[in-house]
Amino acid sequence: VDSQYDVCKQDAVELRQEVEDLKEYVAQRSDAERVRSVEQLRESQQEHWRKVQKQLDGMRERMDRISGTFDEERWQDKLQGNVESNVRQAVAGYASRWQSDLVQIIELLNAVYIHLGMRLPTSTLMSAKRFKEQIQKSKRVVPPFTVAGGSAR
Repeated sequence: VDSQYDVCKQDAVELRQEVEDLKEYVAQRSDAERVRSVEQLRESQQEHWRKVQKQLDGMRERMDRISGTFDEERWQDKLQGNVESNVRQAVAGYASRWQSDLVQIIELLNAVYIHLGMRLPTSTLMSAKRFKEQIQKSKRVVPPFTVAGGSAR
């Protein structure tokens, strides 16, 4: 009986160690996925801002060419309205993509936590829910945009 007890005790110790090793492996994978997801999100954001900046630079050059050729005041108002509209659309698109990426990261992290037998804080899950709602709203309405010294059109 003592030898069976010792064998069972040894099996339990080995099993406990295997569980700890598995937890450590899952945590390391989770950390690696989270770091990779954050890096991908950061790269995506930087690439998007480069595109927005390039678009704004192109619009600025066109505005300078046109305002030198035509009646400056009339065309400047029209171009300012176009620039405001383009910037509003670019920012709304960026915000929607950023929120969508963040929701995916939170959902991935929650799945890992659930796998580990834990739960993300309720406030984090509620933030993800609010982001999803904002994404749905932003697909319907683009908020007004005001430039310093100008007004929304």
